[in-house]
Amino acid sequence: MHLNQEKFITEMKSGKVNKKRFKETLDPADLGGFRSVSGCLQWLAGQTRPDVASVVSLSSKGAKSTYEDLHNMYEAVGHLHATKSQGIVLRPVPLSYATMVVTYADSSSPNAEGFASQHGAVVWLADPKATDVVSQGLLLLDWKSSRSSRVCRSTLAAEASVAT
Repeated sequence: MHLNQEKFITEMKSGKVNKKRFKETLDPADLGGFRSVSGCLQWLAGQTRPDVASVVSLSSKGAKSTYEDLHNMYEAVGHLHATKSQGIVLRPVPLSYATMVVTYADSSSPNAEGFASQHGAVVWLADPKATDVVSQGLLLLDWKSSRSSRVCRSTLAAEASVAT
């Protein structure tokens, strides 16, 4: 089963940001528009488009958000418009005591504000044969992308943090 939100994405509006203002904090008048774009992207990232989850996480800084953050959100909207028919595919996986839960986690070196690391994780169900042969029998159950609450000074430390 292929799930996408093509109609919702088509209705989303993008915008332009003056590059001269990138480092400026958003004016209170622009915060409402920022929250609207951020909310739409966050909802999409949590439903069918995990590919934009990291942009939403890294660009959402509340009242400290900048025009560069808004620009990054608009770029994510542009990416979604260009790939609006994409989404997630739910494949059948036979359920039994042998069905495997597969997880994958990754993290970056400190690339977010305050030396925070961006990390992500995905969880699948897999047919037990997946360890023996190449298999497409994976069912995506959950995913997450967020900033680490711990300050990690290396990629290894950040990856260990997300794996726990």
